[in-house]
Amino acid sequence: MSLQTDAILTKPIFLLTSSLPFVFRAGQARTHFFSL
Repeated sequence: MSLQTDAILTKPIFLLTSSLPFVFRAGQARTHFFSL
């Protein structure tokens, strides 16, 4: 059971960490676009 909950908890975390660079890059591009 603990393994199942661990998988349920780690999957969203893994998805978040893997998408963080893209979100950061999109945020940077948005700030640059609005600063122009």
